[in-house]
Amino acid sequence: MRNRVTIHIAGETYTMLAEESETYMQEVADLVDAEISQARKIPGTSSLQSAVLAGCNLADRYLKAVEAADNLRGQMKNYLEEASQLRRELADAQKLLDELTEPDRKRHGGKK
Repeated sequence: MRNRVTIHIAGETYTMLAEESETYMQEVADLVDAEISQARKIPGTSSLQSAVLAGCNLADRYLKAVEAADNLRGQMKNYLEEASQLRRELADAQKLLDELTEPDRKRHGGKK
């Protein structure tokens, strides 16, 4: 369901249709507004330049977050593969241990 949300960015009011909640959309607007406000502190920047700088800063953070998430996914995949290999090695070791102790169990009437 789409929500009609009114947000304020850089002194302007925008009405948006969004799948996300009003609270979430306000968080997004606050982030964009803060970035534009920060860019406006640079002497001589126009409103458009401030918006472009804010967009570049947000895009930079987004791309770095995507890269970090990809790296974490890769690490997780490696850890899962390593855990799987270790489970196989453990199963092989347990099988070998069972084979080595089987004659001993038979000699002692099924007891270890």
